[in-house]
Amino acid sequence: MIDNLRTYLNTHSTTNSRWLCRNMNMKIGGWFRYFSISNVSYPYTSAARVEEYLGYKLHKMFKRKSQRKSRICNRGVYKTLVNDYGLIKVTKWVKLGATVNA
Repeated sequence: MIDNLRTYLNTHSTTNSRWLCRNMNMKIGGWFRYFSISNVSYPYTSAARVEEYLGYKLHKMFKRKSQRKSRICNRGVYKTLVNDYGLIKVTKWVKLGATVNA
């Protein structure tokens, strides 16, 4: 999953924030829906790793995107994208139990 997000963020680093969040929601949500099976898989540990990676990578990307200090970078990129632009908070979403019954 992290490799998939890495290639996606590297190829779409200049896109609009809302469009980026909408497409990442589809990728992350689809991945966790596909690989989450109740009583078999434990997606929370993967979600925590993905959330940590997204926080790091998005901060790095937006800092590079705006050479001057931008409002998004000052307030925390991941937190701002979750609160203002609709990016799903991965660990909270996985805790809600979006799993597949196998």
